[in-house]
Amino acid sequence: MVDLLNDSVSGGSLESIDRGEKEPLVGTRVTATAVYTRRWYLLLLFSLCCMLWTLIWATWGPIAQSAEAAFSWDDSNIALFLWVGNVPFAALCIPYSWLMDHRGLRVSMLLACFVMAAGAGLRCIGLYDFDNFQWLVYAGQFLNGIAGPFTQGGCALFSNLWFPPGQRATATAISTLIGYMGSSLAFILGPLIIPGSTSDADIITTTINPGGRNLTQYLIMDPQSANNTDLQDGIMRYMYYQAGAAGLLLVLVLIYFPDKPPVPPSLSAATEREEFRPGLAKLIRNKQFWMISLAYSLPVGIFEVWDIGLDVILNAINIDQTEAGWIGFYSVIAGCGTGLIISRFADIFFRQLKLFLVLFYIVSAVFILWFIFIYIGLLPTDDVSIKAAIILSGVFLDGCSPLFYELVCEAAYPVGEGVSSCFLQMMTIIAGVVFLSIQEIPNLGTTWMNWCLFGSVCGAVPLLLLAKERYGRSDIDAKEIIVHEPPENPSMQRDHAHQIHDSDTTTAVEV
Repeated sequence: MVDLLNDSVSGGSLESIDRGEKEPLVGTRVTATAVYTRRWYLLLLFSLCCMLWTLIWATWGPIAQSAEAAFSWDDSNIALFLWVGNVPFAALCIPYSWLMDHRGLRVSMLLACFVMAAGAGLRCIGLYDFDNFQWLVYAGQFLNGIAGPFTQGGCALFSNLWFPPGQRATATAISTLIGYMGSSLAFILGPLIIPGSTSDADIITTTINPGGRNLTQYLIMDPQSANNTDLQDGIMRYMYYQAGAAGLLLVLVLIYFPDKPPVPPSLSAATEREEFRPGLAKLIRNKQFWMISLAYSLPVGIFEVWDIGLDVILNAINIDQTEAGWIGFYSVIAGCGTGLIISRFADIFFRQLKLFLVLFYIVSAVFILWFIFIYIGLLPTDDVSIKAAIILSGVFLDGCSPLFYELVCEAAYPVGEGVSSCFLQMMTIIAGVVFLSIQEIPNLGTTWMNWCLFGSVCGAVPLLLLAKERYGRSDIDAKEIIVHEPPENPSMQRDHAHQIHDSDTTTAVEV
């Protein structure tokens, strides 16, 4: 068993906090935890980092029509931008988890903010070189992707280091869901800042066949038209705003963002984790971790890419990019709100996580199927039904993400949160990359994307039902520690340094 309070036990005695001072306590019942008010400011910075990463990654989907008109791109370019942003994310998840475990949160956060700012700034060079702007976007997306393992996989690690058990799921939900809000902002900011591409445009009718109906029109703008310059200027303003936000965040993190608090907020936070390589090997052999991770990564990885591509999907049923943007925005915002509420309940009823997740997936599958029936013509097409089906499916898929992080970390314990969360996100990104790669196959249409999402959600339900719930961290936090006088024989100190009793008396001091 991993030794409890390894950082605080020295020679068999335990240190705790009392009025801000450390005093060794021997033979007494002690509380060796503290929470700090500054944790909320740091959570804000971390959450903004997550949100900005998602905003930059999701830039091009919601403005696909405008970007294609401005730079003579097509749908494959937009899909490839997302793909390039995902590849370094998937490739660097394991190295980044090592970085978080061995160099701490500050170094990891600084690296993430730096590459985000560099990638966002690189795209601004396109103002002077529109001919090569496409390659600058690829480079910027790649650099931004390097930060992905931290912004998406560090949420559970951050909440474990700074928040007590009763707030851990809520803190994970805040950072995770604010991160998702970056994509909702992309749906709103892009179309607002960039002029619509529907005016003064050459419309070319193109027949596609979703579910047997010839429906759609693709909009193609003459690059030499007067409106083309306005589109390019609007896109470049958008690039400057993102680069400025990334630069400001980097400065704030440079000023203050510590590795961890002076005193841990919980007993499990002070517990020694597995070393990186043995922990990774143990994680790979953990069947419960795999079942839970697959149940999360397949549907969520596909949904994130599907949601960003709503402009392309809904264009097939005559919904323009602005309307698609608002639908995507409401979907993510509603999911975030639901996730925060459910995560707060999960902090109270923590050992019911699997029940929450199964119910969420079943309801989400129903709404996705509703949308598919509308899309292929089995149900009447109307704006209200389309919006309700998409938004409600997003509510239950996005809303369950923070709970999965907590359940995975519990199942993986005593493997570190950085390793388990990054591995989870790597699987999610791989699912998204495969989904994007399939889109590159010519003449597939868009209907398959909806069925693929539905199938992934349905397939995840039996995986969740078969997975066994295990709460390793919470079992540690629900213990009482009694520290006794160390024996004279040093070889026996470790065996007698502490005893654990079943009772929940651990409290945290607010500093």
